[in-house]
Amino acid sequence: MRIALLYFMRNLYDPELRFKFWSFQLALLILSFALVAAPSFAQVTNATGTIQGTVTDPEGAGIPNVKLTLLQPATGSSKMITATGTGYYSAGSLVPGVYKVTAEAAGFSTVSKVITVQVGIAANGDLKLVVGSASTMVEVQGNAVSVDSQQTQISGILTQEQIQNLPVNGRNFLDLAQLQPGVQIQDGTNFDPTKNGFESISFGGRFGRSARLELDGLDISDENVGTTTQNISQTAIEEFQVAQSNLDITTSITSSGSVDIVSRSGTNLIHGEGDYFFRDKRAGGADFPGGQDNYLQRNDVSGGLGGPIVPDKAFFFISAENYTQHLAAPVSLAGTPLAALSSSYAAPYSEMHLLGRTDFNLPHGAKAFLRGVYFNNKDTGGFGGGNNYSPYLNENNVPNVGGGLDFLTGNFSHSFRVGYFKFFNEITDATSVTQNPAFNSTPGINLEIGAFSSGTNDLAPQQTVQTNKQFKYDGSWTKRNHTLRYGAGVNHLLGGGLASFFGLEPQVSLNYSSFDPNNSPFAGGAANPQNYIPNLNPAGNGGNAAITIGNGQGFDTEIPQFGYPGGGEHDWRITAYVGDQWKVSSRLNLNYGVRYIRDTGRQDSDLPAIPELNAIAPGLGDKVNQPNSNFGPQAGISWDLTGKGTTVIRAGAGIYYENNVWNNVLFDRPVRLATGLFFGDVTACPSASIIVPGRTTPLTTVDGTPTGTSIASICSSPVGSDSAQIAELQSTYQSLVKAAGAAANGNYILNAMAVGPNVNGDSLFLPQYKTPESYQMNIGIQRQLSKNTVVTVDYLRNVGEHFLIGIDENHVGAARNYNATAAQAAVTATLAGCNATSVARALSPGGCPGLHPASGGTGPGSVTLADFSANGLDSENSGGGVPNSIYAFGGNNASFGQMSFLTPGGRSTYNALEVTVTQRVKNPVRGITAIDLTGAYTYSHFSGTGTSADIGRSSGGDQDFGATALSNDNPSAFYGSNSLDRHQQFSGSLGLEIFKNLRIDSIAHLYSSLSTTPSLATQGAGDIFISDLDGDGTTGDVVAGANVGSFMRQFNAHNINNLINSYNSTNAGQLTPAGKAVVNSGVLTASQLASLGAVQQTLLPAPANQVGNDILRIWDLGLSYNYKFGAALTIQPSVHAFNILNFANFDAPGTLGTVRELGVLGSNINSAATGTINSTTYASQEAYRVGLGTGVYAAGAPRQLEFALKFLF
Repeated sequence: MRIALLYFMRNLYDPELRFKFWSFQLALLILSFALVAAPSFAQVTNATGTIQGTVTDPEGAGIPNVKLTLLQPATGSSKMITATGTGYYSAGSLVPGVYKVTAEAAGFSTVSKVITVQVGIAANGDLKLVVGSASTMVEVQGNAVSVDSQQTQISGILTQEQIQNLPVNGRNFLDLAQLQPGVQIQDGTNFDPTKNGFESISFGGRFGRSARLELDGLDISDENVGTTTQNISQTAIEEFQVAQSNLDITTSITSSGSVDIVSRSGTNLIHGEGDYFFRDKRAGGADFPGGQDNYLQRNDVSGGLGGPIVPDKAFFFISAENYTQHLAAPVSLAGTPLAALSSSYAAPYSEMHLLGRTDFNLPHGAKAFLRGVYFNNKDTGGFGGGNNYSPYLNENNVPNVGGGLDFLTGNFSHSFRVGYFKFFNEITDATSVTQNPAFNSTPGINLEIGAFSSGTNDLAPQQTVQTNKQFKYDGSWTKRNHTLRYGAGVNHLLGGGLASFFGLEPQVSLNYSSFDPNNSPFAGGAANPQNYIPNLNPAGNGGNAAITIGNGQGFDTEIPQFGYPGGGEHDWRITAYVGDQWKVSSRLNLNYGVRYIRDTGRQDSDLPAIPELNAIAPGLGDKVNQPNSNFGPQAGISWDLTGKGTTVIRAGAGIYYENNVWNNVLFDRPVRLATGLFFGDVTACPSASIIVPGRTTPLTTVDGTPTGTSIASICSSPVGSDSAQIAELQSTYQSLVKAAGAAANGNYILNAMAVGPNVNGDSLFLPQYKTPESYQMNIGIQRQLSKNTVVTVDYLRNVGEHFLIGIDENHVGAARNYNATAAQAAVTATLAGCNATSVARALSPGGCPGLHPASGGTGPGSVTLADFSANGLDSENSGGGVPNSIYAFGGNNASFGQMSFLTPGGRSTYNALEVTVTQRVKNPVRGITAIDLTGAYTYSHFSGTGTSADIGRSSGGDQDFGATALSNDNPSAFYGSNSLDRHQQFSGSLGLEIFKNLRIDSIAHLYSSLSTTPSLATQGAGDIFISDLDGDGTTGDVVAGANVGSFMRQFNAHNINNLINSYNSTNAGQLTPAGKAVVNSGVLTASQLASLGAVQQTLLPAPANQVGNDILRIWDLGLSYNYKFGAALTIQPSVHAFNILNFANFDAPGTLGTVRELGVLGSNINSAATGTINSTTYASQEAYRVGLGTGVYAAGAPRQLEFALKFLF
């Protein structure tokens, strides 16, 4: 026993063993729930729903022309329809709620059935009449949970009652989706700085950018970067639907999934609630990562009120909610040379929701509504959990109005929706922090050293505006056993704003190895940021230069919009569809149809061709294609296996198109315009000169004068000595850009002759552009185990095609483009700079006094790889990607530099088995008055084309944002687990009502780990000799023997050394293709390159106690008690504990996961690196556990308690 216990304790921190352990615990928990509930086994538009069914006689034959009445008791609304000659009827465009359906036919007793209509769902309205008098009423009772025998869409719905009871951490509306299989929720900051304070929903392992969100049938999605434009108060939500496969034919553009929200309405009864939620870390909260005991307090007040304006005619509902949070945001630099700078800063957050809605019952059963919403939030923080002492204020304002009309005419149903919203986002520098001398010792610059950041935030100033004017019509016609569905919609979308990145201060981006103990004049040594030197490690935080300078401009298009002289975007989105729901028999339903979508303004096809680009490759200079034939067929079938409505087999398939977010357009358009004053940036160090638009001579001094401080000198001095000069350099450059004016667009492709991540961060659309799309398939079974228990098992497959990936079509840096003459000239220039007569002499100790003179008591140094690189023995990309004849490794066409094109060559596959158990039971056993149980399990694999988004983080592969291919020569060569791929996900909720007044609510999650891509480190100079394994010109390659997402899939913490040892034995110390080209030309020898370190790096072995990527485990628990005062008033005090057991979670998705388990392995060139997949132990990881996100996001964060008081009436 003791040996077994020791083994268990030693391996408890192994993620695989922990996942099995917690899986076993969760299985026991679910089994316990099932045992408690065991006695029970013995005893469509996007805003509306539908009731469909067949009225039959006792023999099962359809009764023709039956008169049906649909009554909504809450509002008194009534509709009358007539069944077809086969007895089939379909009542569409119904506002979600409870309806009483009554059927009358001569010779039969009148039958009524209470049916609940839910958003986007066709409820089963089958009725069986018995022979008798029409005056005899037969009432049929429905089940609380039932099988969906009508549709093939894979979806789930939460009702207002469930929303009230779920212990949702932070009350963000998208968190309501967390119990759906295969769904993950993440912080919006993971993919854009404007999304601090928002959340995103991920379907099928995708990154969460592309889900389509609608409120009352009207789109609220962000077209710029994805996810939502506004948060919705839970108090204002009537129903919440999530759909993820075989999406309804009315769904707008998305290939991943959709979220449909219905706002609450008034009824004939006065009803409402008032809520207060309070949390304070001092009241039961656990310490933040690194053991920091920081201040946190949140107050959340919300309320809603609804009732009649005119009984049975007009109704109102209003709601409001306001969050106020005060946080001392923790900054943990533990484990770094700057650990002493760990502290905190004030990071307040506020959020406000307002909603008002009026509903009308019109003559002839018609219904109409008007709804207005206002949303505002303000968040102080950094992007992706970084920028610690360089936060920004992110503020959003969104007014939103909409309305609708729903009515029936004979066998036709009609639904109209019209709406408008304006999203306005503004990012400003949080000066109270960024300019505080306690945090900023280098004023005038934004300084980044590893995880440390100080000075003005590089994202400010920024403003983003989007409006959406939308109109939508959905109709249907019922004929015999068919319901023909048809509709169309138009969205007039406008975008605009500005983004002047690095506009306030230049950014100096360094690493911990950028410190020289022999040149550190400021006290504190490596613990003082002022002592770090730009040119010691120009790679910075993944870049290719140490200093980035913004040009002070903020527009990326020439289109005036919203009062700005530029920056505008526009789009007319036209959608149309036609489909048929065919009730083939009483047991078989078939639906099929086709959907059409056309988007304009998404790929700059309005701009002319640029024929000069055809010199690189045929077709590159053509006009960009405008897709006009995006037809998406879909079909599905559902079969009632027994005819009793208790077992249904369903299957579906279809083609769905995906949105190309506007941000991708901003990377293309300014490069295609010959004139205009647009945003741009330039870099310095290692480069000692800067190209200025409209000038033939580069800028070489900080003030532009011949006698000014040289750029070369600030590249080699401690940043604390030259921060003022770096700031002056930016000021000089911005003045020169402004003076050049719109006539000289420095980013225009025929001016710059280059575009890409190494040049300006832009990319052109490939002229042969295609709209991204996916092929979706699903097959599954639903089985009603007992009256109120349903089990669903589905297999889902989603194959994504034509997603954008960046490829350098000029193949700069490729080994095959080697120029021996330029290489020899680079060596000659380097030797001259060294004052050395030969390479051997320059490599010897003290052999390069001209470039490395004696300093600080040490003698002269020898020549370095960076010296040869600076003179041209490198890829053009090391010099900023622009064409430059001094470099030995240029492009296919020497007249051009890097030429990055977003090509529709990305692909992804998602395969999943999803199991859901839903149970709602009244009085299952003595002492328990109700059980509400949901359990969801997903076993899945998501794989995709590898891109630069996979490198350096615990997850990546955001296929909807145009990242760069890992290989320019063979982009599909790297394909594997990426993005939010988790092989296993358990989610469950349990609600127990005990003795009518006490209620226990719980949510639990257990997810297996994300994957990481093992990749090679870069150092900024000479990387093609160190980490370009295939000679294609890209650097930081995937480790030989690994693939995208190999860590925690093919390799784990126990066997990562197998990969490392294999790589070291076959690759370490060997020449790359670029190195072989140099040696084969006789310019340098293999031994000389090895002496320079210009060979493949040696990976460091992982420690014996290396840990793997962590699993995610969360258990939230709530306890409430209802004090009832008569039938009208309930007072409910409650307490909720989020992550009640204070599980320590690590390796969050996206940017939040970059502080630990980096895919870039530690090696001989970055031996100081910590927190990688070959240098992280359990003892070193505590400071990097998951903490609070932006806004109210806190999934997996340390335990917090929340106290609440509700008044329900």
